[in-house]
Amino acid sequence: MKFLIDWVENGENACAEERATLCYLQILVEDENACAFYDVSEGRYFEHLFIPVVHLAEGIASGWWKIFGGRDRYFSIFPYRNGFALPDLKFRFDGSTFEIMGSQFSSVNPKIKFWHTESDMERSAAESALSEFVDKVVEKLSSEGIQKTEVESRWSHIAYSRNNPDEQFFCEAAGTIGADPYMISDSDARLIELANNRFSGEVLIEFLAGVREAKSRFSSNLHAAGERELEWINYAESRQPYQFQLSVLDELANDLKSQSQRISSERTWSQGYRMARLFRERLSLDFLNGSTSIRSLSEMLGNRYFRRASGMAATRAVVSRTAGGKTGIHLRKRGRKKWEHLSEEFAFARALGDAVCFPDDEISIVNELKSAERQAVGRAFAAELLAPIEIILDMRDSGKDVGEIADSLAVSPLTVTHQIENKDRIESACAA
Repeated sequence: MKFLIDWVENGENACAEERATLCYLQILVEDENACAFYDVSEGRYFEHLFIPVVHLAEGIASGWWKIFGGRDRYFSIFPYRNGFALPDLKFRFDGSTFEIMGSQFSSVNPKIKFWHTESDMERSAAESALSEFVDKVVEKLSSEGIQKTEVESRWSHIAYSRNNPDEQFFCEAAGTIGADPYMISDSDARLIELANNRFSGEVLIEFLAGVREAKSRFSSNLHAAGERELEWINYAESRQPYQFQLSVLDELANDLKSQSQRISSERTWSQGYRMARLFRERLSLDFLNGSTSIRSLSEMLGNRYFRRASGMAATRAVVSRTAGGKTGIHLRKRGRKKWEHLSEEFAFARALGDAVCFPDDEISIVNELKSAERQAVGRAFAAELLAPIEIILDMRDSGKDVGEIADSLAVSPLTVTHQIENKDRIESACAA
């Protein structure tokens, strides 16, 4: 991604900041120009937008911590057009990969049409592109004698925070829950502090993002939602070790770790698919005889007395390691309906995936997030563990439909459908 700016002098805009930042703008997303559009009224194709970019710079600066701290949410530049034309370009960061997506849409006023574009990149490249753009806007305003602007003030705060690792992480945590780190409430700051007492790094960010989603599910305020999740985790961990420890899992995770390191250029979920195949081979799973049930898997991993933890929470499972290095999985108990039973087994498999793909963390969580690094890895692992693509394809070739395959493997039809849709990426990941 790259912002190309060709400044235009002596603009006629009434606002001094708009006059100073009037330009021809292109935003390159790989080989596509997201600012290219077709003017329906004139019947012409244009390669750039003619707009002041101060509002876009303000939007990126104000949303910086939500862009890089958010999980499972897109950040759109569209609200910052301030009456001018902009493509519907969205950013999403999952903790590892920065996604860019521009939707095709037609603007009514002015009557123009933008095209679809999409790509992904590493965080460092995304930060560099966005920073360079805001820097140019701030420098242009300064060169025109326009000082103490909103974007300059905000950007200076961000620059300071980015040079202080602890403060940067706090700011990203605030962005995760949708808060402004420079005007954060005591309640939100307290929630981050409480969560930081239990989690660190990406686990903390994904926990807070899960709390943000749980807030809407349980119709409670953010702090109450966070306390409820932490209380359930504390209760689950307070149970007797025989109810959750899996003595074989540590040795298995350490063994697999040496065989399947993540490749830096690949998407995070690739490791989940690959590790699931290795995991299956080690345990010699028989998929048509119930070997992937919670009971069967826990017995294979050294615990015939495994118990789920009851209680209300949005967290699906917790993976924790004791000082002695023993890994435990705390699985939240669901209802007795068939779909809830299948959901429990999938959550258990996701927790196993987290344990073997990230064996060095003391504690981690499985929650409802979709576009978040660890959750994506766990979902990929669970899908390939419980419903291997080669078995699905063999069954389909023998004439079974999705429902019959799902019943045979004791998974949901949605899992089977997603595995078929992801067939090529699964094979590519496992061949790496």
